Amino acid sequence: MNKLKLISFLAGMLSLIICSTAHASLTGNAILDFTDGAESCQSGGVFPNCDFGATTVLIGSYFAMDLTNVGVFDETERVALENAGTGLTLGAAQVAGAIDLDWSFGGNLGRHLTKNALTFTQTGVNTYSIDMTGWTINWGNEGDVDMGTGADATLICSVDCAVDDTFVLDYTAVVPAGSYNSINYQLHLEGKISAVPLLPAVWLFGSGLIVLIGVVRRKQG
Repeated sequence: MNKLKLISFLAGMLSLIICSTAHASLTGNAILDFTDGAESCQSGGVFPNCDFGATTVLIGSYFAMDLTNVGVFDETERVALENAGTGLTLGAAQVAGAIDLDWSFGGNLGRHLTKNALTFTQTGVNTYSIDMTGWTINWGNEGDVDMGTGADATLICSVDCAVDDTFVLDYTAVVPAGSYNSINYQLHLEGKISAVPLLPAVWLFGSGLIVLIGVVRRKQG
């Protein structure tokens, strides 16, 4: 009887852990599954054959460089970002190619990466500030350029940043070195908070519970 009570208790604890994980707000291992940026023509033509080569990104995710250095990011300065399949994971560092697919800027291919897991602080019911330390661009001959020196990114969700909630992330920084030194940089991501995988400890807990149930049944048989 005591073993049955123990099993019942452990099962209840496992259920509580799973439910709290599934319905929590933004968690440390959340995935920002961003929507691909969609390029279009700004002043005429049909993409990719735009008049004067003037392209823009009106919907979806992108980054921009203030090439005119006027403190304003023009629509023609946006570069579409295409999700590499996993999105931006807050709980772990990601190598180049794991966040976004190759994009072209200044005649060179580039991609983003994180040197460490990004951390965050809740600032409201549906808002968070994200410390972008470790946010990096790997770009052509420039190699890795540290883009994590700006103020915290702002994450705004539709409801509470729980799983399946939609979000918009905005971040700005100044390029610290290389060919575009001192140029303003902007990151804009929008999409959905992806399902957060259960912690390994939860699976281990569940496996142990299954083994314990099997032992009790064998002894009672």
